[in-house]
Amino acid sequence: MAKLVTLQATYRIITPMFLGGADPNNCAELRAPSINGALRFWWRAIDPDYRDREHEARIFGGAGKGEGQAMFLLRVTRSREEKNDWPPKNYGGFDAPGSKNGMRYLSFPLKMGDNERKYIKPGTSFTLQLTFKTLPAIEHYRRIVAALWLLGHLGGLGSRSRRGFGTLALQEWFVEGDTWPELTQLLPAHDAKSAEAWVSKFEAGITKLKEWLQPNATSPPDDHTVLNGKARFYLFNRGYGKVTKQCQENGRPVKKSYEAWEAGLDAAGRAMQDFRQRWDLSTPASDYFNVRNHLVSKAASWRTKPARAPSPTTSPIAAVPLTNANTPKRAAFGLPLTFRYGSIEVQPWNSKGRPKTNRYGNPEYSTPHTTFLWKTADGKQRDRYASPLFVRVVEINQQCHPFFSLLDSPLFTPALGERLIEQGASGPGWTPPNRNLVDDFCGLVLKPASVKEITW
Repeated sequence: MAKLVTLQATYRIITPMFLGGADPNNCAELRAPSINGALRFWWRAIDPDYRDREHEARIFGGAGKGEGQAMFLLRVTRSREEKNDWPPKNYGGFDAPGSKNGMRYLSFPLKMGDNERKYIKPGTSFTLQLTFKTLPAIEHYRRIVAALWLLGHLGGLGSRSRRGFGTLALQEWFVEGDTWPELTQLLPAHDAKSAEAWVSKFEAGITKLKEWLQPNATSPPDDHTVLNGKARFYLFNRGYGKVTKQCQENGRPVKKSYEAWEAGLDAAGRAMQDFRQRWDLSTPASDYFNVRNHLVSKAASWRTKPARAPSPTTSPIAAVPLTNANTPKRAAFGLPLTFRYGSIEVQPWNSKGRPKTNRYGNPEYSTPHTTFLWKTADGKQRDRYASPLFVRVVEINQQCHPFFSLLDSPLFTPALGERLIEQGASGPGWTPPNRNLVDDFCGLVLKPASVKEITW
């Protein structure tokens, strides 16, 4: 009988993990299928042969003809359910002028509509056990080791994992039944004692990955996020520890204490929020003003919201529809993209093409808002377009440092008929944006705040 080989990798949960099964609103749990899916993602991101379906099936298994089971059995040592409710109201201590709050900015969909997802608390660890019935070839187990390492340095699990939730830190790994020198060649970076040391270990890790797999440095991705020559990584110099802040609760001042991961995520979210608002409100041709004017152009009339002064503006309100030249550039950060304007109201048209009125004949106004989605080449509407920017925090000496990864991902392809569209609206849509605004964010905000710009 062949000797079993088991690879064990231990991860620490750094931020709340919204990972569930059939009923995520009832409980959260670590599930092997979800983790296996995450490992597939990072394997595709690093492996230059990811387009080879047979190659993937040999490692992870598949449902196609002749594909069969994965080459390993995946088990999770910690599988108990948790039923923790997400408390967005607890984060008033991070409120800042201009309606800024980094934690709420990153977590806002977690309480939208009937979304009541439960989460697994941070601060605990779990171990993955990958048991191989036969000794895998070196090219296979190197790819598996690479996926495990990337999951614990760039990735996470569950909802909002690209926005800092479900962050994992690879702590240690070892193999039973064989000797894999790769585990000592590709070391976790999370035992570093300083931001500079972490960056050095991280750079050594990605250098080793390139040596093993030799991914193509320039080829653009067809249908998946990849690590290539366009990838950039930014670890903030500043770390954030536990903090106590004062805020208002039910009209009374109260003090609230926050963990390091909460302060670190708030700083990451604020960096994105500050850039968005600074760019939106200081540039007359920004998304904020272009979309506002577009919504006004579709209404019968508009007015400043009663008892509320208009927000600071560098662009007067005008009825100007969107065109291919001024579609929202922020769509490059990911979709859906929602705009809501609380300082004005619009009077829409009714079904008969007349200005809408109430039962008394008075104009009926509402707060203008819209959400942008995308339409594929075959005409199908999609409500999600994954962001190329990954956000997480790195824990160093009991402080959490914001960490951003910009990977190369397949952007819209206008030549194939892909379009940016408004939810619920008719019409052909608009030409999607390029990635320039994301690059500006990295160059103007992330690079100056970081130890260094790490390149692939």
